Amino acid sequence: MIRYRGKDKRGRDRWNVSIDLPRQNGKRRRRWCTVGSKAEALQKERELLYQADQGIDVPSAKLTLKQYIAEWLEGYCRVSIRPRTRQGYESICRVHIVPELGHIKLMDLRPNHIDRMYAHKLESGLSKQTVCHIHRTLFGILRHAQRSGVLIQNPATQVSPPRPSRYEVKIMSISQLHHFLDVDHPFHVIFFTAAYTGMRRSELTGLQWRDVDLDGATLQVRRIVYRIKGEGLQQAEPKTPKSKREIAMPPQLCIVLRNHRQAVECECSILGIDINPTDYVFTKADGSPYDPDRISKEFNRIIKSLGWSGITFHSLRHSHATHLLESGVPLKLVSERLGHSTIATTGDIYLHPDARLHKDAAERYGEMMVMWEEKA
Repeated sequence: MIRYRGKDKRGRDRWNVSIDLPRQNGKRRRRWCTVGSKAEALQKERELLYQADQGIDVPSAKLTLKQYIAEWLEGYCRVSIRPRTRQGYESICRVHIVPELGHIKLMDLRPNHIDRMYAHKLESGLSKQTVCHIHRTLFGILRHAQRSGVLIQNPATQVSPPRPSRYEVKIMSISQLHHFLDVDHPFHVIFFTAAYTGMRRSELTGLQWRDVDLDGATLQVRRIVYRIKGEGLQQAEPKTPKSKREIAMPPQLCIVLRNHRQAVECECSILGIDINPTDYVFTKADGSPYDPDRISKEFNRIIKSLGWSGITFHSLRHSHATHLLESGVPLKLVSERLGHSTIATTGDIYLHPDARLHKDAAERYGEMMVMWEEKA
């Protein structure tokens, strides 16, 4: 039923929309909402009737996006999402989505509300990449509401987030890498392993001695160690099946890790204990793994002391991949070595071919054409 309620204190029209639902335990059930025009009222009535006809659970007209987000985080996310990912969702919702849209009733959320939020975030100085993260989070929340029968349509599907600029990472040259690895530092073995394998921080901190085959010159990535705010360090399996992998080690790394193990064995013999296969390779004095953030901080201190800028710990991973590509290693092998889910990820995000590669490609094509002409 649609009924005109007159104007509110600001002079805006008010239309009430209500439908009756089947009685439950003998009690009358009704869903209603207030909109600002007759056209919107007709549209809302069709939505409510369609939901009732499909047997969809129509939410309370007073349910706000903030309330639904709280239910989503405590229900679906706590059960189905990894703790670290859930923490990221909580942060995005708390800092960005709820302050902007949390007061809006879930049923009243429209694409223009979302568009305005994105525009405001960009105007406030947020990067396009950050706004895209906000969009993916909000899209997931509303998609869950749709699949749960709370919404008929996901309004975020009608919104186009800003297209982020290509993510460029500073690559360390071979000479820079050698210079960096010549610096004497307690974390030298960690940095050396990262540079020669392209492993992620959490993979390095999760490495145990049972994963290291010095005779076979291989490493096994089977677990990660990462920090959850308020919960400390956590151990888990890698995020994707492709992240579980075997990495072949060059001779230089085998020598460094063998020397590292001998040093650990010497320390253990002084204490009268043996190395356990489940002991972590890189540990603090008490045998516990390092915090990945601590590794980054130590790395940044060295970079600052060298007077370099724009280089992060992840640059070791990017540099490893780029150097392999430049040396002619096939993209598929590089992708498998890095543990990417697809080759596209390796090519589009992590590898940044420079002008030398483009020049080399042009020269190779030219040589191929010359060879064909000679044969003809």
